[in-house]
Amino acid sequence: MPTGGWIGWAYIGEGGDLPLRVWLEEGPEGPAAWFDGVPWRRPGWPARLEQAHDRATLTLEAPNGTPIRLEGVRGDGRWSGDIELLGYAGEFELLHAPGLAFVDPEHYADRPGYYRMSDGDVLEARGLGWGEVVVRSLRTGEQRTLLPTGADRFMVGPARYVPAPVEARYRVRRDGQGSVVSLERTTAGGQTTRGEPFNLRVEDIAFISDGTALAGSVTRPDDDRPRSGIVVLGGSSWETRSSHLFQVRSLAALGFAVVSWDKRGFGESGGKDPVSFAVTAADAVAAAGCLRARGNVTAVGYFGVSRGGWTAPLAVTRDADAAFLILFVPPAASPAVQEQGGRLARMSEAGFADADVEVARHMLEAAWRYIASGSDADWATYAEGRTAAVAVGVPEDALPPASREPEQWQWSSLNMLFDPGPVLGAVQVPVLAVYGENDLDVLTAEHRPRLEAALAAAGNEDVTVITIPGVDHSLALPWNGPLHRSAGRGSEGFGDVMEWLQGRDLAAGR
Repeated sequence: MPTGGWIGWAYIGEGGDLPLRVWLEEGPEGPAAWFDGVPWRRPGWPARLEQAHDRATLTLEAPNGTPIRLEGVRGDGRWSGDIELLGYAGEFELLHAPGLAFVDPEHYADRPGYYRMSDGDVLEARGLGWGEVVVRSLRTGEQRTLLPTGADRFMVGPARYVPAPVEARYRVRRDGQGSVVSLERTTAGGQTTRGEPFNLRVEDIAFISDGTALAGSVTRPDDDRPRSGIVVLGGSSWETRSSHLFQVRSLAALGFAVVSWDKRGFGESGGKDPVSFAVTAADAVAAAGCLRARGNVTAVGYFGVSRGGWTAPLAVTRDADAAFLILFVPPAASPAVQEQGGRLARMSEAGFADADVEVARHMLEAAWRYIASGSDADWATYAEGRTAAVAVGVPEDALPPASREPEQWQWSSLNMLFDPGPVLGAVQVPVLAVYGENDLDVLTAEHRPRLEAALAAAGNEDVTVITIPGVDHSLALPWNGPLHRSAGRGSEGFGDVMEWLQGRDLAAGR
């Protein structure tokens, strides 16, 4: 069995999935082994290694006396099988990692942050709970764990925790005081790029919208350079500013001053939820005004994702100073049309018969008629038909609520029949819209042509619409395999934003 470092992952269900490292060394009395308790930052627990034919077993006791045992098949640089770890049972895979060195994670605890690379990319270096660092390219979405080969040197393989073949090597440069001043990345082909480190600054804000006090944050690169601002309007899961931290931080890393806030009735904001799209758009315009008043902002635009695809264009048409509009998976029809298309598509995807899908279609149309009229007769038609539909196998979650209680229908009565066509037809600022090829919530084949037609009718000539192959509603590539073998889930739209920004004044401040 090859000596040196072995690195991999344990999948132990309720005990939590976690990284593994094992060190093997030829000693005078045979192979010696050490187990690194990476999540506990306890390196070098002595272990006993037993080998027989193609099997290897590693046993030891954790410092608290709990047994740890790895037993499995080895060969071709791979060792996998069953694991007992701190009272839990699961499976593991370890891969031979030539060149891997033990470096105390505390030594590179200052690596997390962001790096502007000389090739135009931006890397996010994120520290994991056990001290290791994962780097993510905003351009491609690739994610790799920095595997130490020395005090300030690292290697990465073709996936998160796959060490070979080596895909690239990283080196951290420091100044005389020991602070990180750059990150160098050299590919296996010998191409070197360098990155300048920066962090993000988060500052709390408060503003008033139509008499309601709202609380939010501005997230931006940690400097005072003038830069463009962007107001983020989230999707259906948006309640507080923490609901879309991924989008906020990614946009800030691209150079924007990003405004996000707690929706009315949530977090530290006043007011009540739900509200109409018009109210949310007014809140967004107030947030933009708050950002402009802080200074050091050259222009302010809007970013809407999913449900934000209805509210962000509305905000643009109500803000005379709006500079641009970026939309991820934006619906270009009413919520009723979007919901109906998505629910029926999911039924078809799940294998329901065409006849069942058609029954669901009739029930959804009946629900929209009830929303439009509010009449007892339309409710009776929907309620009776819904009961019959569920009885023949239409899933409950494919249909709106069975209860007529007002709170069950409040958001729908405010927004479900909203037509975004006239709003999109009034948008005159530069627009970037990004769709997912395999989106089952906002069907790209249906909504992209509507969006393009509405913007064209407005005479807007600065429109870029992109469909990312293979991705879903989150603009991410699906991954059903082991976490440690994932190479990333794609750029999730931010690579397209980077390309769109090139040559535009909106990139000022980067």
